[in-house]
Amino acid sequence: MPGGGMEEGEHPKAAFLREIEEELGYKANIVHELGYIEEHKSMTCFMQRSYCYIAQTVGVCNEPRFTEQEQALGLSIHWMTMDKAVELMHASVLHSYDYAAKFMTYRDQLILAESYNFLSCAK
Repeated sequence: MPGGGMEEGEHPKAAFLREIEEELGYKANIVHELGYIEEHKSMTCFMQRSYCYIAQTVGVCNEPRFTEQEQALGLSIHWMTMDKAVELMHASVLHSYDYAAKFMTYRDQLILAESYNFLSCAK
């Protein structure tokens, strides 16, 4: 799932749309605001707030622009059904043993679940 930090003075919605364009190569429109998730990591005295949205792509796809760090991590794009994404994220949570990674996968699982619920009700 695309995501990243906000730049100085950037609104969360603008950051979300910028990250989609950078990481997926698409321009998009926000169709629903899910809310936000706060992660409090007591072992590292760290707090992160993630703003969550559902978007629809618009326009032509360009090449994604991964940062050097994202490239070093081997980030790549894999399109799949929502059912498959939920299944894979659930498996990732069950098999995540790294302290920081466990927070990220659990957060992403919650975002997918809320997205799935919203999209299922919207049908």
